Amino acid sequence: KADVKLSTTGEAGLDVTVTGGTAEVAAGGESRTIGDDERLVVAGAEAKVFRRSLKAIAPAPLATVVTAAAAATVDFRWEALEGEGKLVLEIARDRDFTRPRRLPAPGVGSLAVTLEEGDYYWRIRGAGGNDYSDARRLSILRDNPVRILAPARGETLSYVDATPVIGFRWQGNRFANEYRVDLLRNGAVERSFTTTLREVSLDGLGEGSYTWRVTPLNAAFASYER
Repeated sequence: KADVKLSTTGEAGLDVTVTGGTAEVAAGGESRTIGDDERLVVAGAEAKVFRRSLKAIAPAPLATVVTAAAAATVDFRWEALEGEGKLVLEIARDRDFTRPRRLPAPGVGSLAVTLEEGDYYWRIRGAGGNDYSDARRLSILRDNPVRILAPARGETLSYVDATPVIGFRWQGNRFANEYRVDLLRNGAVERSFTTTLREVSLDGLGEGSYTWRVTPLNAAFASYER
């Protein structure tokens, strides 16, 4: 199974990129097999196959980064397959890279960039503009952090005979589909569990000083834990 990406070129042509397999493409009056890390550039009646010398690694295609801040720092990584010289990281709001942000890309193959909420497209390109990696879409989503409601920070609970049932409540956020609750006693985890609720009741907590925290989780967003 191959991943095939189509994009337009500046000359109103078509750029076909294949990764992870092969694809049969009819262009220029004939059928061509495009292999992994190859590009087919179609301009009018002419079609040419090029071997890509630049390969995007991370973020993955259609990656989503969720942050509680106004912006998120994204680690872009790539690989030069055939010893390309100076490189440029291009980041744009549209798939055609109409007005891209161009950043000099270091030879170490990675660059951290801070991006505000929104959708982006990125690719790595040779400084001369002759070759570039496949373009990938990236989404930055902002979500409010979980807010603890009760018990409040520093609150003291007392009992006479039986240990009380204590209610824990918090204000969730829009992207979490479950929460991990950790209850620590003297710095060590006493209880840890996940729940889809925004409040739980616990009993059997003996005398002592406790700290608790809630972490939002969403399996669809690998970077979601906050």
